[in-house]
Amino acid sequence: EDTKMFSNCDYLHMPFNNNILCNQLGHYYILNEIKQKQYKYAIVCQDDTYFRKDFVNYIDYVIENIPDDAELLTIGLHKYAVGKNFVEWNLSQSPDEDYSMVAKTKINDYICKLKNGINPCSLAYIITLQGAINLTEHFDKVGFKRATDWNFNEYLIEKDIFY
Repeated sequence: EDTKMFSNCDYLHMPFNNNILCNQLGHYYILNEIKQKQYKYAIVCQDDTYFRKDFVNYIDYVIENIPDDAELLTIGLHKYAVGKNFVEWNLSQSPDEDYSMVAKTKINDYICKLKNGINPCSLAYIITLQGAINLTEHFDKVGFKRATDWNFNEYLIEKDIFY
């Protein structure tokens, strides 16, 4: 049943297709579990995520300041990432330097809308219950067209909620 969602993807005949397919299904199954268990918020992280000092306090502040329309908030990203190749952010830079590289619009002291060229989505994110519901319904309807991040990013950019 799940393979129907991949019938129009652009990587189906590439040698690494199973890696992308498994990654997408992993996120899709997590979103479905969040929906089924009715979690108000959930944090989803890939295995190469690094946690900053005071991560728990930081997440508390983000949740307290989450915009009403937010469905998914990126809380981690690489400068560049394709498959197993990635370039990390230099975390020794000041937050203002990091912010100017990724932010399109500042929402508050903890949240911004990302520039459309940023590719963050599946590394580490907070997903709301409504976001899990909307994304699974979206993927059930349109399927997966390209790699995981592209599918997430396109959805968020189109709705102007690319936080």
